[in-house]
Amino acid sequence: MKSSSLLALAILMSACEEEEEKNRTTGISVGDEAEIIPRLGQWYYDVWEWTAHECGVTDADLPISSEDGFKIPESNRNRFDLSLDSDIELSCSLSGEEFLCGEVSTTSSYNDGTVELQIELLTEGHFRQESFMIGHHQLELDCHGDGCGAVEAWFGVNFPCSAGIDFNAFHE
Repeated sequence: MKSSSLLALAILMSACEEEEEKNRTTGISVGDEAEIIPRLGQWYYDVWEWTAHECGVTDADLPISSEDGFKIPESNRNRFDLSLDSDIELSCSLSGEEFLCGEVSTTSSYNDGTVELQIELLTEGHFRQESFMIGHHQLELDCHGDGCGAVEAWFGVNFPCSAGIDFNAFHE
């Protein structure tokens, strides 16, 4: 009984050694993080779903468009740029399949400075492959100034508020 157990153990050990040798010679090993380099060019949204909608924002109010998609003009193993339109370009870090895009913030003044609206956009997600990503846009809106109460009443929102969009995007 002990000899058959030792024989089985020896066979298993030699199988493991052969697999490790194969991994060394082919350069492929199981468990390494995938290195994704996103494809350059035009990307299109396949899925666009609101996940949080506290601000009463609609697609028409956004600086990004579910219909137009976005462009990736530059990418490598560590980072890529995501161009949402001519005014908004996000610099994104890339670690394996995961990405995180730097926050974009803008402040607009209205009514001689009595209202300042601050909008922040954060984008994150992961790549399933170099031509397909799953992500989330998070919008944070805040208002500063004496006129914010009137803006809240007019639009039926309370500041600060947030809105989230889950998306899938693909490169054609």
